[in-house]
Amino acid sequence: MRSGRPSNEEVKAHHQELAMRYRKAFAKCKVNWLKVKFDPITPIYVEQKAEQKYLADYGFNLCQKWRPNHHLISNDNSEPERQKIIEQERLKKEKLGVETPFGFFPFAKKPVKSHKPRTTNRNPTRRKTIYLD
Repeated sequence: MRSGRPSNEEVKAHHQELAMRYRKAFAKCKVNWLKVKFDPITPIYVEQKAEQKYLADYGFNLCQKWRPNHHLISNDNSEPERQKIIEQERLKKEKLGVETPFGFFPFAKKPVKSHKPRTTNRNPTRRKTIYLD
């Protein structure tokens, strides 16, 4: 009968899988999105940042055998190709919408036309009866 605890082989296999994911996510050819001060917009880069954040925060930043502790400082994005990608994302974000302290809005808010409530669902022939005491 198997208990709820995983075997040592399963744990090692899981750690090997995490180590491979870590090497792919923080490869030298990819941008370290944890070092960039804004969030990317392009879906590929959004997925890369999510994967990097998941692997960096895995286990509440405890020391683990499969992950080095220097992932935040190892890739400083100083190469020209990465700087070009970062600059393109910054321009896309500036062109697309407005960044506020409360979040990113892909469009500016429209001004309010009037404060009059809409009456589309009401019966226009029936009036509200006002009772006076």
